[in-house]
Amino acid sequence: MGFLDKAKQALDEAKVKAAEAAEQAKVVAAKAGDKAGELANQAKETAGDLADKHGDKVTGAVASAGTFVAEKSGGKLEGVATKAEGLTAKAVDSLKTDGSAEAATPPPPPTGPAADVPPPEDMPDDPSI
Repeated sequence: MGFLDKAKQALDEAKVKAAEAAEQAKVVAAKAGDKAGELANQAKETAGDLADKHGDKVTGAVASAGTFVAEKSGGKLEGVATKAEGLTAKAVDSLKTDGSAEAATPPPPPTGPAADVPPPEDMPDDPSI
């Protein structure tokens, strides 16, 4: 067997080993994908359980904070606060697993002196601007 024959044989063996390694990589990747899916489902389930148990506390806290901000800003940030309350309620509802997401409503509008002041039309979405 000459040098070229040995080189061809080594190349053929390398091709077989590369194909085997590629097949093993596919199996490992499939297992990793399955595990990632399981973990994502567990995280979604846990977030849903937390939203079921504590969602009303979260939306209530944001509503209270919104009322506070609206009052302290003299109503200037009431639109931002109301938007934050609505987005929070929507986020909590989207996580719920107990079937109450369809029936849930956003928190009531703030009350007090700031509730009577309409939000300015030119209010930016980002209050830090």
